[in-house]
Amino acid sequence: MTQKYLMILHAQEHPLAKLWGIEDEYVSTYIERELNLINVDRTIKPYLDELNFAETYLNIQNDTLTVYTVNMSKVPEILSIREVNQYEKFLNFIKIDNSISYLKSSFNEIIKLAIRKMPAGILVSIYPKFNNIIIIIYDIERNANQERVLEQYIRTASQYNPEIIFLNSSNSLNSLTLLHAERDIILKDTNLELVTDPIVPQ
Repeated sequence: MTQKYLMILHAQEHPLAKLWGIEDEYVSTYIERELNLINVDRTIKPYLDELNFAETYLNIQNDTLTVYTVNMSKVPEILSIREVNQYEKFLNFIKIDNSISYLKSSFNEIIKLAIRKMPAGILVSIYPKFNNIIIIIYDIERNANQERVLEQYIRTASQYNPEIIFLNSSNSLNSLTLLHAERDIILKDTNLELVTDPIVPQ
């Protein structure tokens, strides 16, 4: 009986293998990659200013640390730092538009707007992987006044170019959903991740 149980247990897929989309035999390798990239991230972070850079992202599959960069002319300067240079082969600098400074400033303005208007059923977060602010609109029951408030909030917040995601929206806000249909299609498979893993600046 014990032998059968052990055989079944061994046959189960490792949780990390499922997460990374790999075979069980590669889990230890990927764990080593992750630990190394965390160390690389900790090393480079102190040298990344908020005006010229955004967030970093561990890409375990490619064994690289993605560094979202606004000003690419700063890259040689960063790589010239002795502590960072030793990890150059693990670094992947990608050009983006929004710096951390800009995202934090825009986030604060969007939050102030939410406090003033009090729209019902929303979540606002900075999401580094998309280098943008995410506003998630939950599909909850709203009265006519709440829908008007939400519509006004979305239109005003749109000046900061956030990603606006409607979760299972089927009410009178469909006209606004259409404005963001292309974004929703692109992001629809990551809605759960966006809801469960928000990064909110302190």
